[in-house]
Amino acid sequence: MDNYSNSYYDDYKFMPVMPADQGMEDPWYTEEGYALVENQQQPFLMAKQEPVYQELQPAAMLQPLQHMQPLDNYQLPQTAFPDYLAVYEEEPLTPPPPAEFLNKPYYVEDSQPVETEVKPLVQKKRGRKRKQDETVDLRSKVEEEVELFNASDDTEPIVAPQETGKKFCDVVGRLCVIGSLAHYAVTTDEIKRRASKPDGLCCSHIGALLKRGKVAGTGAELQKLLEDQEIQLSDKPIINRKKYSLNTLSALLEGESVQLSADHRELALAHFPFTSFAHLIIKSIPTPQELSAAAQEVTAAKAAMSSFSAVLNQWTAGGWTKGKDAILASPLRLFAYATHVLGVEECLLMVTLFKQFLQVYEQELSAFISRVESTGYATAVKYLQIPSGKLHQADESEESNGPQSFTSISGRLTLSNKTYNVTVSEIHRRVRQPESLNISILGSLLKKGKTKNNCKLLSDQLKKYNINLDAGRRKSARNTTFTAMLEGEALALASDMEAEIDRSFPKKKLIAEIVNATPRYAVEEQQFGFASASRLTASLRAKLFDLCLPIAERVPHTINENAHVILKYCNLTHGYGPDAVISWMNAFGQIFEKTSKSFSNRN
Repeated sequence: MDNYSNSYYDDYKFMPVMPADQGMEDPWYTEEGYALVENQQQPFLMAKQEPVYQELQPAAMLQPLQHMQPLDNYQLPQTAFPDYLAVYEEEPLTPPPPAEFLNKPYYVEDSQPVETEVKPLVQKKRGRKRKQDETVDLRSKVEEEVELFNASDDTEPIVAPQETGKKFCDVVGRLCVIGSLAHYAVTTDEIKRRASKPDGLCCSHIGALLKRGKVAGTGAELQKLLEDQEIQLSDKPIINRKKYSLNTLSALLEGESVQLSADHRELALAHFPFTSFAHLIIKSIPTPQELSAAAQEVTAAKAAMSSFSAVLNQWTAGGWTKGKDAILASPLRLFAYATHVLGVEECLLMVTLFKQFLQVYEQELSAFISRVESTGYATAVKYLQIPSGKLHQADESEESNGPQSFTSISGRLTLSNKTYNVTVSEIHRRVRQPESLNISILGSLLKKGKTKNNCKLLSDQLKKYNINLDAGRRKSARNTTFTAMLEGEALALASDMEAEIDRSFPKKKLIAEIVNATPRYAVEEQQFGFASASRLTASLRAKLFDLCLPIAERVPHTINENAHVILKYCNLTHGYGPDAVISWMNAFGQIFEKTSKSFSNRN
């Protein structure tokens, strides 16, 4: 409605009357609210308009206001208000006084006691209902313990703990034999990590880890030394040991884990049969028409592995020695705590191993395709030669007679004195190539004292099984951390690592990081590349399964004719190497397959 129409002023009679001799078009007020007409008896403040004003002098503008009433003391004339406004006229609205706590919102009086929440009384239940409630409470406690292993898939950001790097003591490594003793520095930060979840070692376990003797007062002395470093240890485990028992990983120091992975890297890159496995996979290609498709797959898989390794390098920054802070700030932190750094180092090694295999496989496949084009498929297959060789007679005898026990000793990678059975065939494998252990190092491996009488007793015991070790015999391979490891212990370490990969390796976050870092134009290429990489990991894992070797008490029903190609690598790592490759190829295959599916969902 127009505010300046005549009907507007007719409806509200109580509004001030404008002089009759002055038109609506003539301005009679200023922007400041001063009246410009002398006979105007009431001030009239209206909404701001934009009429054209004539420029007035200050004296002319203020002269009409000299005989008028001030606006502060002005009273409106008594006019009749409508009935619906009578309520506001009788009961004026007054604002409530401000609350006192608004002036000091964070002030708390010390004189007033703080009220505590009173828990309601819970009626005790009896019989079957009580047993059900106790079962639910037990499950909730177990779920709280399992949460620490599922924390790698949470969306909350991981904050790296503050590291002081203060040295606590030096400990002789567990994986040492005569002539290869190594000392590792243990820091207070490492002890704090071992005492917290997911390891949760108590005071007695920490003492065994640091090789403190089980003498009266040793535990109290250790606890006092740790209290001086502000480290509080509990007398009981803080996690459920029935579900998460101590394993071979629990006995590894972080420094020893790095050394073990470094020795494995050297042995794997030098003795893993890349070419033989490439030839075995090429032989499994059924038709010549599928060779070109296989070449496209390996090229796409190499591109996918570049993206995969780029994310891992960003998380690890080159390994524990160089990038400890980066690992503790990445999603790999929980996995590094659970495996004591060995898992992170082995993951980087297996990525390098698989990339090396793809490189060799691409070269051999390209040479085979060119040979097929020149000579034909039947003739080209003959060039895929597998190195000749056979297993030792002692290994072949295990297939028919079964393993024969030589002795039982406690393992080195144990905090609970777990014993392992040493077979006669294992002794045969240790004293022949590639290790060729002498009587001194073999006695150290079997925990026999280094004295003339003990060496003579061991030599006589070996002669009963037709094992003769001459005096002055020298070993052919250098001592590594694997030299002090029994075959049963090596297989247990690989099994514990596989279980920890399934439990705490951050697969979901790794997949999400790869998918988010891929631009939209490269989605289809990456989808095909990760699908190809998944198929190649499955092929490599299947070939490793086929080449089963008799290790420790594991005796296969049938030994593959090509098992000798991995014999040297298996004997140098005592079964740990092939099992570790199978475990990691299985994990990589799952990650590659899920990554490919994530790309298809993104499209």
